[in-house]
Amino acid sequence: MLTTLYEQVELGLGKKYWTDVLEFLGGIFAQSETSVEARSNEYQKFLRKVEAFEPAIFAGRLYSQYERYREANKVIGDPEFERWAASMMSKLVCGRNQ
Repeated sequence: MLTTLYEQVELGLGKKYWTDVLEFLGGIFAQSETSVEARSNEYQKFLRKVEAFEPAIFAGRLYSQYERYREANKVIGDPEFERWAASMMSKLVCGRNQ
């Protein structure tokens, strides 16, 4: 999904151009009017797509957004998702996921 949209925008902008847009979209998912279970599930699916699109955006902005929404009880924390995220971010730090 994100890669397809990215390919349709003006060339030369780079993926990091999308950081604010993706953070805004994440907020829409996390604060939707659905049940907390449904929005948590959709939000985490979205975050996984962002990580696949651009790991640095996920690690640099969207995981901290997830933590803020989790602490505010907007989404339900998920240990499996958090383990996955920690693994992805450690690979990024080690230079194995760029």
